[in-house]
Amino acid sequence: LFQLGRAYDKAKRYEEAFATYRVATEAGSTAAMNSTGSMYGQGKGRPENLTEAQRWYERAAQAGNALAMANLAFSYEQGRGGPENLPEALRWYEKAAQAGNSAAMFNLGIMLMNGRGGAPSPADARRWFEKAAQAGSPDAMFNFGLALEQGLGGPKKLADARRWYEKGAQAGHAVAMNNLAVMLAKGSGGPQDKAGARRWWEKAVEAGSDDANHNLKLMLSGR
Repeated sequence: LFQLGRAYDKAKRYEEAFATYRVATEAGSTAAMNSTGSMYGQGKGRPENLTEAQRWYERAAQAGNALAMANLAFSYEQGRGGPENLPEALRWYEKAAQAGNSAAMFNLGIMLMNGRGGAPSPADARRWFEKAAQAGSPDAMFNFGLALEQGLGGPKKLADARRWYEKGAQAGHAVAMNNLAVMLAKGSGGPQDKAGARRWWEKAVEAGSDDANHNLKLMLSGR
């Protein structure tokens, strides 16, 4: 039933999707519970109702659905469906991260780095950025690279920073492209490669990076 609901959802037949998800929730599908929450949250098939969305996310999260845990954490973090509650957001991001949700790993890292919902913990933030990066998150690849370059939450490791910036750049992250180009131009973390720097700055400009546009102009002017 959940898969049928998804098919209706993808076809933008939202009322049928909502009805099918609800039947699936009665059969115990945690994925359908999460999707019911998403439909309430986005106003699909029903008027938007953030309180109901949060209630369904919590029901699915309590039943062990990792995506619902991440959605519940986000609703607590943003105050969507109830008052902002950063400690609860932190707790549910951690549960979702431990259950393997890469977006939650990244968001948990951000909260830990900035001390949102608890005391700052750069070392734990760095560890979760690494896990999220290894799970394929381009944002986490950039943040882990930044932590390695600047020594946030652990020692500076410039060669590793350069490697993770490159992974983020290859995944389309514009700021990672710019930072990789800076390291290549300076020979930081490995051999100097001005041609490579120019190539990545050009790619970053195409991806919308103002910093890369500035850096590329400086390079082309010989400064």
